[in-house]
Amino acid sequence: DPSDDYLVYGTITDVEKVPIEGVVVRAVDQDFTGENPLGEETRTNSKGQYKIPYRSSDFIIDGKETGGADIILYVYDPSGELLHRAKPRRNAPKRKEINVTIQR
Repeated sequence: DPSDDYLVYGTITDVEKVPIEGVVVRAVDQDFTGENPLGEETRTNSKGQYKIPYRSSDFIIDGKETGGADIILYVYDPSGELLHRAKPRRNAPKRKEINVTIQR
């Protein structure tokens, strides 16, 4: 159902605004049950860009969610080490841009 298409996307750069390629980006929804994955984790491309499509069923638990997902973005290096945890974006719209700057 195309009307159920949600998307979180953005660019991962370092403090000098240089795109970071190949880092793993994971999006979760934060709610009273904890954190639920949104879509599938992905890697940034050569321009540091990522896109994670997800569905309302990823964040609506027992029909209790109102508004959009409360998105938290995690960024990991290729070996799996956590580089960054972005602050939650509450009630995100269907398309939400989240850009992250990583201190290397």
